[in-house]
Amino acid sequence: MYIFFIADYFEFLNHRYIIY
Repeated sequence: MYIFFIADYFEFLNHRYIIY
C-alpha cells in the first residue's frame, strides 16, 4: 500500500513538471 501511495505521488509530481 505504501509503495502505491508513493507511486501516485511521483505521478502527480511528473504531471506538474509536464504542465510547467
